[in-house]
Amino acid sequence: MRQNKNEKTISGQTPDTMMLERIQEATDFLLARTRIKPKIGMILGTGLGEITDRMKSPIRVPYHAIPHFPYSTIQGH
Repeated sequence: MRQNKNEKTISGQTPDTMMLERIQEATDFLLARTRIKPKIGMILGTGLGEITDRMKSPIRVPYHAIPHFPYSTIQGH
């Protein structure tokens, strides 16, 4: 059963508040790895990693290292 977005969890937070906190944690993690304030971010899937070879000074962060990002259980991803 889906929770009402205004319904509070055991911690007293709404699901929206919890999601915003997770987004902020992921953002803080990524910003801590660069001195620049990027205007965009790219999440590249299988076969698209070569795009960064054409970029000036790309910052590569393994997807699984980012807090709250799901990871693939499929081998090779």
